[in-house]
Amino acid sequence: LKNTQKIKQRQTMHLLTKLTLIVPLAITSCVTAKLPQNTSDYAKTSAMVTLENKHSGGSGVILKSTPNLSFILTNKHVCNLIQVGGTVTTDQGVYPVHSFRVYKRHDLCEITVLADLHQNNKLAEHPPASYSDVIVAGHPALLPTLVTRGHFANHMQIQLIVDKQPCTGEEKDNQDIFFCTMMGFKPVMVNFEAQPITATIMAGSSGSGVFNDKGEVSGLVFAGSEGLSYGFIVPYEYVKDFIDHASQYPEQFPNPKSQEHFFSSFFKMQDACKANPKDCKGLAFQSLYHD
Repeated sequence: LKNTQKIKQRQTMHLLTKLTLIVPLAITSCVTAKLPQNTSDYAKTSAMVTLENKHSGGSGVILKSTPNLSFILTNKHVCNLIQVGGTVTTDQGVYPVHSFRVYKRHDLCEITVLADLHQNNKLAEHPPASYSDVIVAGHPALLPTLVTRGHFANHMQIQLIVDKQPCTGEEKDNQDIFFCTMMGFKPVMVNFEAQPITATIMAGSSGSGVFNDKGEVSGLVFAGSEGLSYGFIVPYEYVKDFIDHASQYPEQFPNPKSQEHFFSSFFKMQDACKANPKDCKGLAFQSLYHD
């Protein structure tokens, strides 16, 4: 009888051990999203994503937090910058970037930090209706969080400068001739599907969270014209696809040996366009901040 009781006690302890391992996992995976109710709530959804010197970077929206890990959605071109190592700054503190995953179909990236940022935001179930209200929270010019409002417009195609290529001396396009003459290289242009919004942004707004009138995440800022301007956002459909399948993209870790050649060439091109805006008419620039 005593042996039988000991066996039952061991079985019970084994079961309890299993339960103590399983229950915390269930708690952290069933995170309840809380919708922002006011401007202060929207401001708390935002994070600044920068190099460690905080002189270059953009914004991000905190999607989900667990006791030991938080997920921030930002742009691929912001992750290109912090791949050498970076930080995420909120009102709570400054946290080193732990890892990131890059989306292949648009300008999106998911960053993780090993901390609880106490934010759980809900992704909208449907795309925003054209001309419905929009709220944007981010860090233009790497300022403390700013919240702006406007409305969603219809989708459109835009061209972005994303890289450079060498000149051949046989360029015939006026824009190529301009860049080859001024900068010694030609810009690489890529078409993106975008949705304009009338909420204003500026350099540093890249990765700002875009919310519908219910307080649900409905897009992400990724481009704008030079200076203070209306924004272009990654459309909802791409954001939802990335969030639903983020685990399918390889997890990468910051590497101090990575180079920032893209950014040095990008800002030289942006400065050239400021000097001769007619030669860059119709181009949109990704809204990074750099000094």
